[in-house]
Amino acid sequence: LFGENSIMLHVRTARGQRLPSLSVILVLAVMVPIQAQQPTSLPIRSIADVSRLGADAKRGYPVQLNGVVTYSDSEWGLLFFHDGSGPGFINVHGKGIQLPVGTQIEVDAVTGIGDLSAVPVNPIVRVLGKGSLPKAETRTVAELNSGTYDSQWIETQGVLRSPREPVYGRTAFRIFDGGSSALIVIPKSEDDRARRLIGATVKLRAVCGARIDGGKRVGAQLFASDLRFMEVQELAAADIDLSAERPRIG
Repeated sequence: LFGENSIMLHVRTARGQRLPSLSVILVLAVMVPIQAQQPTSLPIRSIADVSRLGADAKRGYPVQLNGVVTYSDSEWGLLFFHDGSGPGFINVHGKGIQLPVGTQIEVDAVTGIGDLSAVPVNPIVRVLGKGSLPKAETRTVAELNSGTYDSQWIETQGVLRSPREPVYGRTAFRIFDGGSSALIVIPKSEDDRARRLIGATVKLRAVCGARIDGGKRVGAQLFASDLRFMEVQELAAADIDLSAERPRIG
């Protein structure tokens, strides 16, 4: 999806297990249509300038980016970051890169063509130290489902329920805000604390990705590194049956 070395529709874990949920759940980088524009200088030093290349990105221009990590998942090959010009995605599948949120990184890569935009490919990632997260964009779940805020570091609020779809090897919820909902994925195994959150109203800080089904975007998928990015606003009702509404974990 993101270029020559992109994540395939069926991702396999290090043990060779196929993750069927990823056949319909993928993360998209920025989805805004762009007009091709040649770089004015090399290497390209901002993710915004990479995005502006359009089809010209196939020339493999050198890229050097400096930004802060907003989400990292080595098993699924996901790395989101923000470099001051905007948010970005780097495909690190198969590289074993797992970084804490807030880590400042430098990325050497070349430009390539994703399905929807120009992206950095073949990255080499270096850790520079601890950085500062950007200010989270406060948005409703309905706004996140629109696709306008894909790859952004966001804040939203809603009620947690168990997901309709299985997400193997991850803690997962579905967050409801009025008539809108979105999937939340946390790259950690379930525990009692996660189960107790079902039914609670929370404020969430996460990266907004996109969920794809049948080649079409069907809504947002929110990536949070761990439960500390959830702030409980109202506890779940005491009569909620946690055993019946637990997050679906593989």
